[in-house]
Amino acid sequence: MVFKCKPTYQFQSIEFEFDVKISKDLDEMFDMYDRVLKGLIRISPEQSKNQSVSKEPLATPGQKATMDKFGIAYDGNTTKKQAQALIQASIDGMND
Repeated sequence: MVFKCKPTYQFQSIEFEFDVKISKDLDEMFDMYDRVLKGLIRISPEQSKNQSVSKEPLATPGQKATMDKFGIAYDGNTTKKQAQALIQASIDGMND
């Protein structure tokens, strides 16, 4: 029986096939899978848990200062568009 394996880590992967004839071969396949995955983890650039996965640019220092001034809550991953919407909503709320 041929198994197709594709260990993946942070959008990087390696595909391989393993022909299993006896149960010992199955253990070897899992060992190879683990070695490949550990190799991917070792060579993959680390992605910070706080790093934005969005391709949108992050809020500018001016937007952050404005949000701070108005007491608008935001985090380090707030994009320019999100900041603009938050600021506009705050301004609209003042005019109501």
